[in-house]
Amino acid sequence: MGASRETGPDIEISKIEKEWARKRAETLLGGLEGVLETPDGFLRGTIGKNFFADGNETCETESKRDLYGGYIHKQCCKRAFIRGCFIACGVLCDPSKTYHLEFLIPVKNGLGLSQTLTGALVSFGLHPKTLTRKSHAVIYIKESENIVDALNIMEAHKSLMTLENVRIVKDMRNSVNRRVNFETANLGKTVSAAMEQINYIRLIFDRAGIGSLPAPLAETAALRLQFPEATLIEIGSMLKRPIGKSGMNHRMRKLIDIAKSLESGKE
Repeated sequence: MGASRETGPDIEISKIEKEWARKRAETLLGGLEGVLETPDGFLRGTIGKNFFADGNETCETESKRDLYGGYIHKQCCKRAFIRGCFIACGVLCDPSKTYHLEFLIPVKNGLGLSQTLTGALVSFGLHPKTLTRKSHAVIYIKESENIVDALNIMEAHKSLMTLENVRIVKDMRNSVNRRVNFETANLGKTVSAAMEQINYIRLIFDRAGIGSLPAPLAETAALRLQFPEATLIEIGSMLKRPIGKSGMNHRMRKLIDIAKSLESGKE
C-alpha cells in the first residue's frame, strides 16, 4: 500500500463458530497487504494507512505500538476496532427475550485486547462489564440503551432500528401489564372491603335491627346491602344528602365498630 506498517495482532479466525461471521472476517482481513494465515489457524496482519479507513476518509496509523496496548485515539479507528471485534467474536441476543450484547475473547489472545476494547467502549460513554468464563474473557452490556448506542457506534443501523422496534413493543406491553395488575389489585381490595362491610352490617341487622342505627347510618347500611358491587363514592352519591369518600369511610368505620361491639357482647 506504500505506507509504513506495523505487525498486527493474531486474530483467531478458524475458531469463530458462526460460518457467516468467519467468512466475513476472512473477507475483511484477507485483502490486506501482508496478511498471512499461519498453520495454527491464525491470521497475522499488517496495520497500514487504510486499515481503519472510515468511508472515503483515511487516517494515519495511530502509533507504532502494539494495538492491544490501548493506543487508539481517533474516533473512526475506535468505531472500526469495535465493529471488527463484534464481527469476530460478538453476540447479540434476541431482544424480544433479553437485552444482552457480549464479546467473547479467548484468554490466549492476552488481556490487552479485552482492555483495549473495554476502553474503546467506555470512551463512547458505554458501561461494559467484564468477567472470565472458562478460557475466555467476556465483555458484556445488559442495558438496552447502551446496546442501542453500541449498535450506533458500529453503524449497524438496520439492527438498531429492529431492536428499537422490539423495545417499544416490550415497553408498551410492560406498561399495559403494570396497569392491569394495578387495577386488578385495587379491584381485589375493593371487593374484599365491600364483603367485610356487608358481613358486619348483616350482623347488626340480625342482632339489633336496622332501627337501632341512627338514620344516616341506617341509610348507608341499606344502600351497601342493596348495591354490594358499588364503590364507596358511588354509594355516597346515592344518599339523600350525598357525601364524599371520606364521609363514607367515616360511616363505615362507625358501622364496623358497632358490629364488633355486638359481636363481643357489649351493648
